[in-house]
Amino acid sequence: MFAFILALAGTLLGAYGAWSSGQAAKDAADYNARVARQQAQAAREKAALEERRQRKEAERLQATARARAAASSLTVESFLPVFEESAREAELDALIIRYGGEMEAFGYASEAELEEMRGKQAKRAGIISTGKTLLGGGLKTYKAGKEAGLWGTKKD
Repeated sequence: MFAFILALAGTLLGAYGAWSSGQAAKDAADYNARVARQQAQAAREKAALEERRQRKEAERLQATARARAAASSLTVESFLPVFEESAREAELDALIIRYGGEMEAFGYASEAELEEMRGKQAKRAGIISTGKTLLGGGLKTYKAGKEAGLWGTKKD
């Protein structure tokens, strides 16, 4: 009878351990996914701030250049091609900053999706391991119960 109780308790504890291990791995993966999503949002926000800063700095430099051009003996029209090229370069710099932020955010978003898949897989693995433990332990429990005479005649 003692062997039956031990087999039953071992089976139940093993099954619970397998299930809780899978659930803990899923919870950890879900947490990692949330963190990665937050990092993606932070990367977008950082890039947006840097882009705005770049645009303001470019505007400041353009204003300074226009003021210097106006103060010189040359006409402002003679500087126009330089101003236009400078504006194009400033816009390109701002767009590069935005693109970099989006690529960083994309990497974090991909990481979040991967973590979610890992979590789902860990949960499935925990369920399968629980089933395996219950089936294997069930057989041992049955044999121990049979030996103890719980399922009909006792084996001598």
